Amino acid sequence: MFQQLLFSLIAAVIPTIIYIYLIWWCDRYEREPDWLLLTAFVWGAIPAILLSIVAELALQEPFDLLALGISGSMAQVFLISPVVEELAKGLALAGLFLFFRSEIDGVLDGIVYGALVGAGFAMSENFFYFIATDALDEQLILAPIRSIVFGLNHSFYTAITGAAFGYVALRKKGWHTWFAPVGGLVLAIFAHMLHNVTTYLASDYPAMMVLSLLLSWGGIFILIAIIGLAQKQENYWIRAHLADEVPYTLSQEHYILVQERAQRFGRVQAMLKGKSRSRVWLETDMHRKATELAFRKHRLMRLGEEADPNLSPEIIRLRSEVAELDRRLLHDSSVRSS
Repeated sequence: MFQQLLFSLIAAVIPTIIYIYLIWWCDRYEREPDWLLLTAFVWGAIPAILLSIVAELALQEPFDLLALGISGSMAQVFLISPVVEELAKGLALAGLFLFFRSEIDGVLDGIVYGALVGAGFAMSENFFYFIATDALDEQLILAPIRSIVFGLNHSFYTAITGAAFGYVALRKKGWHTWFAPVGGLVLAIFAHMLHNVTTYLASDYPAMMVLSLLLSWGGIFILIAIIGLAQKQENYWIRAHLADEVPYTLSQEHYILVQERAQRFGRVQAMLKGKSRSRVWLETDMHRKATELAFRKHRLMRLGEEADPNLSPEIIRLRSEVAELDRRLLHDSSVRSS
């Protein structure tokens, strides 16, 4: 029993850690708050999985009683699971949109939050599947399929919903504010449903497994392409909204530095160039605040002052902090060169 538990934990958790890092890395320019990222992951891992289990058990019996020509198990695979699970995961994104909309700066942020919710859900679901499998040889077959071959599926589905929320986060209120997220949720349910149908039929029709792989990984590669485009868009925001800050807030040298260096590896790059620890930390802080300044200016341009009265004071504060960091870095450079 202990070996089964240990194997289930390792097989569910280790791949998830890798996926979390990949998701975290995608948000290259403007970091999301760690506590909010953790909240998204935990929601998927605990409340969403519990809500799904309760709802699926409650809904399966009525389908059995109705006898609509399909068994309860087929109904659960084709209809109940995709709808219930995507709704349970989507609740986290709806909560983020309602209460922490200021932290969602576009499609990329929505994808990151959605993918983390999905990663948490997949980890818990996989653990339950593995521990329910008695034979070790069966576990050894099931684990790579669920954790690796289809390991990103739940992240992919919920990222679709997240992308839709991210799309409307920088748009003024209107019918599309909720229409787009609902459309994203429907698309996520449909993608989930296609996977369930093809894998369910694969035992009788092996070609269905190939189709399932094509659908899953094809969707993931499309999502990766969207992430790449979103990263380019964020880089453009930085260039465009910091251009008029030169030279009053930001020196030309640091303006170029902020554009070219993604936050994820900026500190490592600086250290490899032999810069002092104090200068590395100053550059890191300046990069973070300058990027945030650019994103806040973009949000103000898109939404207007009436959408968030706190934006203008935030921009003034960030501009002052960036100018001070820029001055300190230039002073440090002049001292070192003299």
